[in-house]
Amino acid sequence: MSQLIDSINELRAVLNGNTYSQSITFTDTIIPRQKVEDLGSDITGTLYPSANERQRENRGGVYSLYTIVLAITKKVDQTSDTDVDAMMTLVEEVAQSLDAIATTSFRGTSMKIDPIFDFNRLNETGVFTSMVLIEGRGR
Repeated sequence: MSQLIDSINELRAVLNGNTYSQSITFTDTIIPRQKVEDLGSDITGTLYPSANERQRENRGGVYSLYTIVLAITKKVDQTSDTDVDAMMTLVEEVAQSLDAIATTSFRGTSMKIDPIFDFNRLNETGVFTSMVLIEGRGR
């Protein structure tokens, strides 16, 4: 298994070990696929690889800089500010739990939520979708 996939598996285990204001289960996949009609009322958190950049260090060594995406989704009432606010709060909680994450094979160096939620997807499909981009160095 690739080091990037090992890092994703370790991140998933750490995230599933935390407690949040709403119930969420984190899974991982290599190719993200999600059909709106398959979404129930559960919140999903899906980790998948986005990039693997190799960089040289000053002393001639090479390290990997990974980007892992965490997609947080839930079918919501798009007319309810309360539902959307609760999901935004959950995304912020998850992001805070990622701030200091370090596993055996991955050390997070930066994290960005982009977007906090996809307004167009919410209006068109009723699905709240937030993308958390996690960058880090492989060990």
